[in-house]
Amino acid sequence: MKIHILQRLAGCFRERRQPHLTVIEGGKGKGERDGNERNKPRAVIGIPYSSDTARPTVEEREEDAMKNIAKYMFAIGASVGAAFALGACGGGGGGMPGSTTSAGTTGFTSGVITGFGTLHLGTGQNEKVFDVRNAVMKRVDDNVVDHNASHDAHEDNVVFRIGMRVEIFHEMDDNNAVEVRFKDDLEGPITAKPSAVAGATFDVLGVPVNAANANFDDSLGNSGLTPAGLAVGDVIEVSGLFDNNGVLQATFIEGKKPAAQAAGRTFEITGTIDNVTGTAPTQVVTVHGVPFQLDANTNLHDMTSGLAIGMLVEIKTQSTTAPFLATKIESTAGDFENPENEIMNARKASVEGFVTGLTGTTPNFSFTLNGTSITTSSATTVGLGLVSPGAHIEAEGPVAGGVIEATKIFSRL
Repeated sequence: MKIHILQRLAGCFRERRQPHLTVIEGGKGKGERDGNERNKPRAVIGIPYSSDTARPTVEEREEDAMKNIAKYMFAIGASVGAAFALGACGGGGGGMPGSTTSAGTTGFTSGVITGFGTLHLGTGQNEKVFDVRNAVMKRVDDNVVDHNASHDAHEDNVVFRIGMRVEIFHEMDDNNAVEVRFKDDLEGPITAKPSAVAGATFDVLGVPVNAANANFDDSLGNSGLTPAGLAVGDVIEVSGLFDNNGVLQATFIEGKKPAAQAAGRTFEITGTIDNVTGTAPTQVVTVHGVPFQLDANTNLHDMTSGLAIGMLVEIKTQSTTAPFLATKIESTAGDFENPENEIMNARKASVEGFVTGLTGTTPNFSFTLNGTSITTSSATTVGLGLVSPGAHIEAEGPVAGGVIEATKIFSRL
């Protein structure tokens, strides 16, 4: 079995050395330009998926197929990684189970893009720079996958945009990216402007969002929306980081559709279940402080044990105003785009976020950054003084049991 798996993986690697592109066609017709093409691209980019017309059966089949493939590859990678680790240790207990990410790497980094021509995270002397010339680059929500085996040095800005919070897969202590993925935090209509929550500009699907420092980019959606003109009902996509007050500090906003075209679209929000009330099938699930109503038609996917507080889920809805009716709720446990799962299987990781749940005293702190558990100790030799409630920082260090044991802390603005 071990040989069979390795033979199949070897075939994958041989294929990857050749320029290869996965294109999933969506709302734009074949050959229709969306304004984001290059005159002579080194790699063709997939046509973004559009959900202008609600066709839930087709959407769910496509999404399920993509995620099942990802989970299958995750299982193969973990099995092969464990086999190698055990083999290196003579088959004894010295190996590290699940010692690689879903991309087969030992390192993982999550942060906000600040520059291109190689991928930049952060600024100044603590800036991280990754070479992406041989990396697979994905925009998960748009089904865009660039498999080119030899990218132009500046091709990263064709797939991504400044302000997107991305996941970078690489070997530990190495800056050559194997894969880069982007997935938004929230997509939906603006439901309140101004927001009633202090420090927020407006609400999207009931979630308070601060747009003051976001890069607004309409080159992907071509919606015609502008930052100054955003109004209640307009549909936008948001990437960013939740602060310790529950406000999504947006780093990237993309216009999707003006309010007049919002009806019938499917929206989404990802987060941890805060509360579950009522009895099936008419329960109410709260995520990021926003209640979502279930009914007999709500599709619960990958939930063999049912809904539970603390479960990380993606909720889909077509509601443009509260109360929001959930059309589908899916557990993301084991999903390749869940940062917490990726960190669990990395040997070293780095994550950017706002300090929440801070406990302990110097040098032994415990806290979370964007849902990831972090600890500090006397081994934290850089930036320990930056740790404080609500601080925007990046923590880097080895991983033990899904917890980053930070050796370095950097300020992020």
